[in-house]
Amino acid sequence: MKWTALTMILAAALAPAWAQDPNSGDSPDHGVARLSIVQGNVSIRHGDLGELSPAGNNIPLVVTDRVVTGDAGRTEVQFDFENMIRLAPSSEVRLSELEFKKYQIQIAAGTTEFRVLHDNDAQVEISTPAVSIRPVSAGTYRVTVRPDGMTDITVRTGQAAVYGPRGSEDLLPGQTMEVRGNANDPEFQMIAAIPPDDFDRFNADRDRAVQQTASYRPGYVPPDVTGGESLDPYGQWQYDPNYGQVWVPSEPPGWAPYQAGRWVWVDYYGWTWVSADPWGWAPYHYGSWYLSTWGWAWWPGVFGPHYYWRPAMVGFFGWGPGLGIGVGIGFGFGNVGWVALAPFEAFHPWYGAGIVAGGRFGVTNVNVASVFRNARYTNAISSMRAGDFGHGAVSAAGMVRPTGADLARAGAIHGALPVSQTAASRRMADGAVNSRGMPQTAANTHFYSRGVSGGPSGATARGAAPAASAWRGFNGYNSSVSRGGAGNVGAERGGTPGSNYRYATPQQNRGSTQQQPLRMNPPIVQQRSAPSQTAPRSAPAPAQSSRGGSSGGSRGGGGGGHGGGHR
Repeated sequence: MKWTALTMILAAALAPAWAQDPNSGDSPDHGVARLSIVQGNVSIRHGDLGELSPAGNNIPLVVTDRVVTGDAGRTEVQFDFENMIRLAPSSEVRLSELEFKKYQIQIAAGTTEFRVLHDNDAQVEISTPAVSIRPVSAGTYRVTVRPDGMTDITVRTGQAAVYGPRGSEDLLPGQTMEVRGNANDPEFQMIAAIPPDDFDRFNADRDRAVQQTASYRPGYVPPDVTGGESLDPYGQWQYDPNYGQVWVPSEPPGWAPYQAGRWVWVDYYGWTWVSADPWGWAPYHYGSWYLSTWGWAWWPGVFGPHYYWRPAMVGFFGWGPGLGIGVGIGFGFGNVGWVALAPFEAFHPWYGAGIVAGGRFGVTNVNVASVFRNARYTNAISSMRAGDFGHGAVSAAGMVRPTGADLARAGAIHGALPVSQTAASRRMADGAVNSRGMPQTAANTHFYSRGVSGGPSGATARGAAPAASAWRGFNGYNSSVSRGGAGNVGAERGGTPGSNYRYATPQQNRGSTQQQPLRMNPPIVQQRSAPSQTAPRSAPAPAQSSRGGSSGGSRGGGGGGHGGGHR
């Protein structure tokens, strides 16, 4: 993206304001995933709350959240521009590690596909009750945890490494690995890849939509920004000499950002905007808005720096008399307002351990229009009664319009927003939960994780491979792929002997500055000590069974969707 002289001057002038902000709002250790497609009966469980709540597009997901599909449900969870997982009907996925470019996903039941669009530097681990899987390159990785306890892993394209407690095996395109037994000492056999079914066709349709996007061309959406592929059907890119490429939504006159959606409560981040617009992920969690000659335009930002997710790119303010928020802390107002930040305006986070724990509310009496440039345009300001904030969808009927005099003596909120969360604040979509066909899983299900590798590099010697149909244990290290370190997708890594594989423990190596493999760290997982090398194997499982595609079982069903990311 080319900057004009005006843009460079603005950036230089506002740089001191950025430097003075003690908390930029960047939180790479608190990653957020996006629920990007919802079809049929899909629900979510937030953390340890236990109860299901309805799912919807653009819902943010954080560590320990679970996504569950019913007998007619399909969904997609985006971790970033390159990595996503899709769920077939009657499946459950748990998010056990979410940091910037570090993802661990636990498959509790059903069929999923993990898609890696291109080789990238993300660290990915897919954990099942028996084994863990790491994508080695860009590709398509289908994993099923069956009701009988067996696990099927199929590589459609790419290459994967499958880990057990004593070693690993490589899985190549066109192969399916069947795994039986538990994580103490699982056994596996290699069979021909299962035939494509409706779920594979759904994934192929989605891939085509993902890879046809024009929004990730150089100079448009930066690669760290998730959700740019959803912009294509709903607006146009325009060139502004002051900012470069900007996106203009196809909305009617009078429309303004941050007026169709709801404010919800998300762990760590607090108040978070969930947009009702189908394109409403990237433009509300990254970048900034301004009123252009084409109408309201979204500027993603300059290329170069990393971009981290934020709950909303707005400035908050309070105004009006009455017993509203702030009662008992020295100030109070009856209405809460917000306005989209314009390019180069400072972002003041209202989340983070220091802000929330310290109760830093930071309300300053200001003229809102002099602090936020977009507040000079009447339709850009959104406001509602403080008692209604976070209690349901934001709509025009519930808006309270401040006058110029109100804005002249409002209080700009720099810090934690003094509004208490309620049960309604956790509800991120309307509608009822349809649990028909959803898998019944235990909250304390154990999942295998490779854990932290260590010891000398290299591979152990192995004899001739047994017949493809023979059941065998993970007793050696497969040296055909160089890996062992952090497991970056598409990166070459040094090998590690199979004796180093063990269960991860909570907060393991959390303070280390070296890049480490993903760890299993949610409270819903019961950790165990390293398994004994002499543990007995499980009883023999039935021989390979004939399986075909199904539109309603754990294998998934048909359908399609729009969106995705492509660079």
